Amino acid sequence: MLQGSERLRAQDWNGAEEFYSRAVECDPEDWATWDGRALARMGIGNFSGALDDFDRAIVLNHSTATLHDHHGVALAKLCRYQEAISDFSRAITISPGVGGYHFHRAQAREHCGDLSAAQSDYEKAIELIHPSDFIRQIALQRLGALRARGVARYY
Repeated sequence: MLQGSERLRAQDWNGAEEFYSRAVECDPEDWATWDGRALARMGIGNFSGALDDFDRAIVLNHSTATLHDHHGVALAKLCRYQEAISDFSRAITISPGVGGYHFHRAQAREHCGDLSAAQSDYEKAIELIHPSDFIRQIALQRLGALRARGVARYY
């Protein structure tokens, strides 16, 4: 497994997919192996294949928030935003303090035109994500753009 993780970090997507494919054959009950291959497939651009692998990983371990988040990202890459929102919401239910999950859901909600809900999620992401993290900067930019368009929530 370590070799596959190293290949993912090096963005050797094809090498990682090959490694994880062999690992899946050896131990098809290891959810982390399915997740690794799915991430490699996303790097290659094979989002449908990644979804299949994330589905299998979630069957094996449904309580890991990152699996639901990764699944949602793959759905969003396929422009299946409503389904992605459901996955991001599951990830948030499991781990509500992870700003990245709120950020991903905000993006999907923005694509669906639910701008008020997107604004709320961007605000939560900004609250949770460390100030030096680049994703926080993107959330600030998106929130500013929504506010400039006149999207405002009233409390």
